[in-house]
Amino acid sequence: MLTFRLSLIFTLVFSCVVLAQASVGWAQRRHDHSHRPPHGAAHDHRFNDIDQAVKMFESAERDAWQKPEEVMKHLQLRAGDVVADIGAGPGYFTRRFATAVGPQGKAIGLDIETTMVTHINNEAKQHGVANLTARQVPPNDPQLAPQSVDVVFICDTYHHMQDRVAYARLLATALKPGGRIVIIDFYKRELPIGPPVEWKLTPEAVTEEFRQAGFQPLRAVDFLPYQYYLEFTQASSSNTRVTPGINHAFLDPALDVQRSTANFEGESREIFAQRRAITEALQLKPGMAVADIGAGTRVFLELFAQAIRPQGKLYAIDIAPKFIDHLRADKATLTKEIVAPSFRLAEEVTIPGFKENYFLRFTKP
Repeated sequence: MLTFRLSLIFTLVFSCVVLAQASVGWAQRRHDHSHRPPHGAAHDHRFNDIDQAVKMFESAERDAWQKPEEVMKHLQLRAGDVVADIGAGPGYFTRRFATAVGPQGKAIGLDIETTMVTHINNEAKQHGVANLTARQVPPNDPQLAPQSVDVVFICDTYHHMQDRVAYARLLATALKPGGRIVIIDFYKRELPIGPPVEWKLTPEAVTEEFRQAGFQPLRAVDFLPYQYYLEFTQASSSNTRVTPGINHAFLDPALDVQRSTANFEGESREIFAQRRAITEALQLKPGMAVADIGAGTRVFLELFAQAIRPQGKLYAIDIAPKFIDHLRADKATLTKEIVAPSFRLAEEVTIPGFKENYFLRFTKP
């Protein structure tokens, strides 16, 4: 069981605010190194003046580097989801969650600060947001019912916790099958905003703690200037959720193709390492026409082209305009659509080295 000191500022979505004077702009604030965390990490910061807190948490300067709309795109919340915002503060993200999940879903703001909880509930009542609620919780227990939430969101609060592995285990019981935990926190280096470096955690350290708590990493996305974005799901879960619809981040005209390539090779190491074995398992022959749906950054295209030879035809299909432009520059043959008839399973292929993926080959009856 967690033993946060009662003074832990579990409420803060952004610890950088509490390390500076309210009258100073976000970009100009520097770390107050006179604050030293007690052994184990619980940091003592409180907000009794809600107007001051809202002014700091809700500033346009924060929007510029926090990029809340991009965060929402990457979360890919769906209608009906239940989202718990731990360390909700005045509800900067909580109210966005309420909008995203719709009237059938629910956004729950959790905080140890009475002022923050009261503010969120008053705002929800004032604006008639029925699916948004907040409640005060102790720093050592989120008090979430078993299998009650789809997504647990923790932004710049995780590093404040003392016994983080134990807390993560409590969160595991609260997740529905296939549920996710999302961590956003500051990189462990000198930054113009945020807490002192010694308070911060590396993404590798966070990942290891969640592994100890029985989770496995789902993905890591690099799009914020000062923070990392990590997603986890329970390692024992056999019902990992697949979110329907489009990942709108891929539609961004400013999408960095080179970074996306690096991210894929890092996040999908197993597939990338076994791409030749996968190509061989496809049993491609010279003269075949092959459609690579979700071609992305052309990981397989060159191997497919070699297999079907010049007399074959290769179709690269993707929703990302930047990927298509990249592929066109490589003179790939493109098409806009492919008609999918009924298929039957031909075989399941075992590929050495595959532990987290499977390979199924279908054929037209």
